[in-house]
Amino acid sequence: MSPDTAPYQFKQGDTAPPLIIGLEYADGTQVLAASLATAESIMLYMQDVDTDAVVSGSMVHVTSDADYPEDNAVRYDWTAGDTDTAGLYTAEIVVVFADSKEMSFPNDGRFLIEIHPRVA
Repeated sequence: MSPDTAPYQFKQGDTAPPLIIGLEYADGTQVLAASLATAESIMLYMQDVDTDAVVSGSMVHVTSDADYPEDNAVRYDWTAGDTDTAGLYTAEIVVVFADSKEMSFPNDGRFLIEIHPRVA
């Protein structure tokens, strides 16, 4: 995951598919699966670039997924209300590791999530 990648795309009001992202350090090294599996918490924070409104929620470590086969993946399952407001969001994932140390991903900025308006 790099802050200069294209935005993750979703449709207003949708709660599927989940957001699945592989976590990497700024140098491109993958976060170890063992570190994610024993993390105290993994949280998604996304902020609307126009209104500064924040959506947040818990993520889970994905050990095996057809859409993301790497061991460094985390998943956010959208809940009702998360994608109700169309727009562009900046986002980051905060992991609190088993030793209580906290780290944000990406380490060198934020990534983008775009929620497109529904037609009807």
